[in-house]
Amino acid sequence: MKKSFIICAALCVIIGIILCGCQSGQTKKDETTTTSRSTQTTGEPRSTVAVEQKELSITYKGVEISESAALDAIVKALQFDPKAEHKNGEIKASAKNADGDDCLWYTLQLPNREKPDIIVEFLYNKSKDKTMYLTSVTLFSDQAKTSRNIAVGDALEKLKAEYGSDLLHLQEAEIDAYYVGNPYFDQSVMYRIYNNKVSHIHSNYNINRATEELNLPASN
Repeated sequence: MKKSFIICAALCVIIGIILCGCQSGQTKKDETTTTSRSTQTTGEPRSTVAVEQKELSITYKGVEISESAALDAIVKALQFDPKAEHKNGEIKASAKNADGDDCLWYTLQLPNREKPDIIVEFLYNKSKDKTMYLTSVTLFSDQAKTSRNIAVGDALEKLKAEYGSDLLHLQEAEIDAYYVGNPYFDQSVMYRIYNNKVSHIHSNYNINRATEELNLPASN
């Protein structure tokens, strides 16, 4: 069950990225569709090197969003209440943990669903709603920046100058992306590139730790 929950949530993240990417100024069909499975890789995945938490930090309208920041402070600053319906929020997946509690994967789109600057995803225990984990943040506008002061719209050259050899380049068909950390592991930052500029940014947090600490059952 845990595996299916994680797979479902991961698919939701991918779908959300694709749909929201189409809203950024002009429709970029070639950026959100894949016609082949050929992949070009430059650089080596840093599979044995942990990404420092500060690399995953995002700042949005003066609010630091990261695993090291107090989650209750983030929630308060974003005016998000997991106990109530939120006009810009949506439950993307759900499962019961080993104690029978309902655990929800919640997506918050700010400032609105129609044209979000940022999408923040939480995993939390609905029955004990103080147990909450940040799982990912996706940026679609220059209203939010990474810890390296990179924002949507910045030039690829700025990204390369800032990270140097720490970047891993993956290209699949027309989809072009640079990663900090290993893209096949939980903790990494992805920079999608279109016309030599950053089109959106996705910061992925420790999903496995969240599911384990929320006591979600392992698949049979």
